Amino acid sequence: MAKISVIVPVYNSMAYLKECLDSLLRQTFWDLEIILVDDGSTDSSAELCQRCAEMDGRVRFIRQEHAGVTRARQAGIRCATAEYVAFLDSDDWLESHAYERMYEVLSMEGSDLVVCDRYVSTGGHETLMCNSLEAGTYFGQRMRKEFWKGMIFNGPFFRWGIFPALWDKIFRLDMMRETLLAVAYEPSAIEDVGYSLTCMMKARRVTVLHEAFYHYRQHMGSLIKVRQEEYLSRYVAVAAFLCHQTGKLGLMDVMGPQLYDYFLFHMVPRLTDLLSGYRQQDFLIPFQGIARGSRVVVYGAGNYGYNLYRFLNDTSFCRPVGWLDREAGKYRALGWPVRFPSAVGELDYDYIAVAVMSGEAQRAICKNLQSLGCEAGKIKCIDMDFIRSEELRGRLRIPQEFREAWLSKHVSN
Repeated sequence: MAKISVIVPVYNSMAYLKECLDSLLRQTFWDLEIILVDDGSTDSSAELCQRCAEMDGRVRFIRQEHAGVTRARQAGIRCATAEYVAFLDSDDWLESHAYERMYEVLSMEGSDLVVCDRYVSTGGHETLMCNSLEAGTYFGQRMRKEFWKGMIFNGPFFRWGIFPALWDKIFRLDMMRETLLAVAYEPSAIEDVGYSLTCMMKARRVTVLHEAFYHYRQHMGSLIKVRQEEYLSRYVAVAAFLCHQTGKLGLMDVMGPQLYDYFLFHMVPRLTDLLSGYRQQDFLIPFQGIARGSRVVVYGAGNYGYNLYRFLNDTSFCRPVGWLDREAGKYRALGWPVRFPSAVGELDYDYIAVAVMSGEAQRAICKNLQSLGCEAGKIKCIDMDFIRSEELRGRLRIPQEFREAWLSKHVSN
């Protein structure tokens, strides 16, 4: 019996699939059961998977009609047989010793799951991204007091405790199977969060490694485009699933406040898609003071900056006159018109919208822009009072249980 089942959902990823599969087949840890699930690809991805299965006896190949990544993962986990399970996205890749090192830790510590750090690859540039919880094994009282307490965000809004994706972790198979097969909601931009976070809440022993093994590739195809009418219902379904699981596990007091801020973190960058009537507003939500029709420079080229720049470029709400990021080089490699902050003096603008969710990063950006000669009054950051308002919570339909837990925590403090 293999020791780790690795599930790879595949959908039209031929441009990156060979590198992904090569990194998997060349793992120094041999005892793998590799399950490739083709989700109705229309390119030659399925043929490559079939050849891989014919060449290596560890590989199993499943084909299904296109149903989304969650359904593909469910198909894979139904036939998985190992003690542990890992997930690999078909456009990403692994360090060759990834599973050897992670299984070694699981065996030594007897943990329900292990999590590592990762690299984010954008336009040929790689950035190391680390979880902020301390390395080590958490169990007993440390689970509630340390791990769960800072699991989603750890400190100011918004610093990750443990990045919630599936692919930088190895889970005990029975725990993940029970959780994943209970998922009935449709796939969405955060499709893996419901079952990843639930497993972390179910775990009784978790090991955090500050070693990076996973390479997450960010490209145009990874920026999921979902029709406006589908966005909100999908987020609501994930929130409802997590609300049910959190209540059932008796963790609403410690996890509810984090989940409230987590959904705000994911929804605020997409308010232009989520809020009906957005275009009738008088100001650029959630940047109080940026009036409709203003000339705006967008600072930030992550998901938030991308969504905001796209919205302004596609509409006449405000006029985008520039796009800045301190890592402009890697985004220009994707073909985006991003410039370094030093170019701000060449732009004619009314306001700079800092499209960054981290409060720490916002303060550093404002300080840097002022050092470049920008007026403080023209630099606008996210209005946290607005995004945490009851009005916005209601419009986004975040579970009231999360809001009440957040209020209980912050009022008591």
